[in-house]
Amino acid sequence: MTDAATKKVLVPGPDHPITVVPTGHRVTVTRGGRTLADTSRALTLEESTYPAVQYVPVEDVDPAVLAPSDHVSVCGDQISVS
Repeated sequence: MTDAATKKVLVPGPDHPITVVPTGHRVTVTRGGRTLADTSRALTLEESTYPAVQYVPVEDVDPAVLAPSDHVSVCGDQISVS
């Protein structure tokens, strides 16, 4: 596992733009014919040259598919939603 404290922190700005906006349409996540998440409240995060990602509210995810994890994610201090 990568130590989050040793990862380079990229600050949003002209050299590393980050935007978060409402996706604007329904997002459905399925696997093997089973619906894992279904929402019209997803957010799209675009960070610099990385592919866009969808963030789905946990309330819109089937709780039966959630499990505790040791995984750690590190993000900037604040991102404004437009």
